[in-house]
Amino acid sequence: MERKMTKLAEKKISVDPIPLDLIPEILIGLPVKTLTRLLCVSKQYASIIRNRDFIKSYLIMSCTRPQSLITPGQEPATLPLIASSPKSR
Repeated sequence: MERKMTKLAEKKISVDPIPLDLIPEILIGLPVKTLTRLLCVSKQYASIIRNRDFIKSYLIMSCTRPQSLITPGQEPATLPLIASSPKSR
């Protein structure tokens, strides 16, 4: 058992961190629900997401994307309503 643990410990994978200037560019393409989850991931992500410039950029980008709305059904057995609007031009 110890031998397996040693082999796993030896196989460390080094990953370069994402450059700080790229993180907002990546986050801006994510849905709001994902962004709210990322608020809890790290202080750095929360700081970026709460930044006024990021919020303005996100709102501008969201105006150019198709909008979607998902609402739960009235009863537990009913399917949710999914509606989307085409890109407005």
